[in-house]
Amino acid sequence: MNQEESSIRSLKSVRRQFLKGAQGSNEILSSPMGRMAPTPSGFLHLGNIVNFLLTGIIAQKKASPVFLRIDDLDKDRCRDIYLEDIFHTLDFLNLPYFGPTSLGEFKKEYSQHNRIERYREVFEMIVDRERYFCTCSRREILERLGAKTSLQYDGYCRETGG
Repeated sequence: MNQEESSIRSLKSVRRQFLKGAQGSNEILSSPMGRMAPTPSGFLHLGNIVNFLLTGIIAQKKASPVFLRIDDLDKDRCRDIYLEDIFHTLDFLNLPYFGPTSLGEFKKEYSQHNRIERYREVFEMIVDRERYFCTCSRREILERLGAKTSLQYDGYCRETGG
């Protein structure tokens, strides 16, 4: 198992732990997951901190996890000092989250640069129509599925071309 598969398996495991006790697919679909997604193209500002704090408060009230997702694909603007600022700020705020806790861990296990080849593979699958984009909202999917007990995606965009 490679690092990407291990990370995905770990995140799925965490999600299952938080969803444990849900009594059906509808609850699982409506169960919130928080996300903090700062871009390391500059130092964090007050707006980032307010966003992080509100995300943490809402997640705590909903008993849901918060994941840290850092978009580091912009090589020209992404700097290690800005990445370190993210980790120092989250540490200072004492906000619980899932994801990297240091620059080294981020670069080794979470950086999007580690998945560039996978992104290219998926892009080629989309171009070759082996995969497709779904443009449906969750509400549209739920409306189409109606009262079905299984809320598995129905493949609507695969059939209609998105």
